[in-house]
Amino acid sequence: MKRARRFGPLLVLVLAGCLASKGDVALLRTQLGAMDQAAAANTEAQRVQLDRALAQVLAQLARDNDSVHAVSARLAKLQGDVQNDHYEMGRQILQLQELSGQSQRRIQELRASLEERNSQAGAPPAAARDSTHAAPGGPGPAQLFQGALDQLRRGATGVARSGFEELLRSYPATEDA
Repeated sequence: MKRARRFGPLLVLVLAGCLASKGDVALLRTQLGAMDQAAAANTEAQRVQLDRALAQVLAQLARDNDSVHAVSARLAKLQGDVQNDHYEMGRQILQLQELSGQSQRRIQELRASLEERNSQAGAPPAAARDSTHAAPGGPGPAQLFQGALDQLRRGATGVARSGFEELLRSYPATEDA
């Protein structure tokens, strides 16, 4: 028992320190409630900030998306315009080439016709001509060129070649040669 007396007050002191009064428990509950409220308020404030930031990011993405669509539409229109212009230029170039080719052909035909008239005007009457000799002077360079070109277009390459060779032999210094 002596021991119980000696350790008794110590035991009472230890047991008394582990027990909390109702006031202590109420104070603890109040502090925990305040901490919960502060944490909830902090969480709510962070959620509101995140919602605002997300709304701003989404609005910026929508604006950027609209800008990309506008640029894409303008680019598609520009590509269409460029293709149309390119096609139109090609068509006009073909027309110019065709017209210049027709002009060249017409000039050659007119030269041949002029040479033919000149040779007919300078030739003696048909009765006085000897049928075994060629007409004086023969066909001019434009006539030879035009005749050979006509034969070539008809597919008579041999006759056309002969005409071109005659042109080169008879009139080597002319423009058509």
